[in-house]
Amino acid sequence: MLDISTPLKRDIKSPANALKRSKRLVIPTLGLSLKRFSVFPRYCHIQHTQLSPGKFCGDRTLLAANGVSGLKSTANLSYMLQVSILCPQKFIFGFVAPQGTLFLNGRKITEHDIFVLKADALYDMVVAPNTTLFAFSIEDIDNTNHEDQKTKNSLINTLKQRLISPSSDSQQPFLTLTRNDLRDTLIKQFDSSTTAQPLSVFELSAQLLNSSNASLYRPNSRNNLLLRTLRLMQAQPFAFRKISDVAQACHVSQRGLEKAFDDVLNGSPGEYLKAIQLNRYRSAIIQNADNLKLSLADIAGQLGAVNYSRLSKDYKSFFEQLPSNTRRRLE
Repeated sequence: MLDISTPLKRDIKSPANALKRSKRLVIPTLGLSLKRFSVFPRYCHIQHTQLSPGKFCGDRTLLAANGVSGLKSTANLSYMLQVSILCPQKFIFGFVAPQGTLFLNGRKITEHDIFVLKADALYDMVVAPNTTLFAFSIEDIDNTNHEDQKTKNSLINTLKQRLISPSSDSQQPFLTLTRNDLRDTLIKQFDSSTTAQPLSVFELSAQLLNSSNASLYRPNSRNNLLLRTLRLMQAQPFAFRKISDVAQACHVSQRGLEKAFDDVLNGSPGEYLKAIQLNRYRSAIIQNADNLKLSLADIAGQLGAVNYSRLSKDYKSFFEQLPSNTRRRLE
């Protein structure tokens, strides 16, 4: 897993400034395939690793409605996120636009779902290509309105009751909501061309969370399979020569594994495995930049790669440069 324990700089005054910084906040020492940006800079820390060939082609737009700051992000390629909310008593609402798919801690989130993330937890996300995500914080409400402040406090108390602390053998909890009316209303509120007076985001959220339609996250078997597979790939990326080896390690047929990836992530397990392997190799090159006694082939061998020629070819296709170019830039 990626290490996201180091928070971003706290000199960002507003989400708008955070967005401007995010487009140029690239961490060369971790490789060109890794970017780090903050959605809500006061308390949220997000980074993603590119999973598809080529550069990440995401579009991030800040939105505002009823005193709420929100973020819209559209990904043209698949990518993996790790998200942590740093400060206590904070909650993030998020939902997926129509035709999009998000894979959150082992559960497929579609346009029919709304998810709520809580503080002091780490969440794994995999975003399918051409997916638009919306996210906002219920704590960024305009407190000058007394009624909105009351609604906000009621909503936070409801979330605290529903989002229980996880046990040591369970995944981090999040709340999943399945009411289309809230999703549709939020999308309309973020549409500047809408002229009708929208209902309050917080009134709708409070009504929804206090209804019987809210349920705690429960993974299904297929999504558990995908999460288990991705974690296995990350833990031992070069231990597998073929996808059939991955399927065997996960105790599932290769056809079943490929179908699960295609249905949920619109991609193949082979694409994801190759991306993880190449990212790992690049990280190893950077980490050994000062150890010139190790050749690039030696570094690949230490990782478990058996075909250095093929690895170099895939590396050039993925990063648009040879491994030697990566090392040379670090000298």
